[in-house]
Amino acid sequence: LAETHAAGLEVDVIMFSAGISACCHGNWSLALEVLRTMRQSKSMPDISTMSSVIRSCGLAAAWQDALQVFQQIREDHLL
Repeated sequence: LAETHAAGLEVDVIMFSAGISACCHGNWSLALEVLRTMRQSKSMPDISTMSSVIRSCGLAAAWQDALQVFQQIREDHLL
């Protein structure tokens, strides 16, 4: 994602979501960081993106982080 941005290309929701999905197996903290970056870039995550972050946190037993992401889903009215 950083290389895409550095090349002057716009990183969109699909690219962010792909990056988060790639983190699902063992890198939950990176998934959370990509989500933060996504929000800072004004790209609004969809329910699929948020579900991938929750899954990543769940696989790592990072349940508190998963609950915070779920709260963001509710605040963003994605459910």
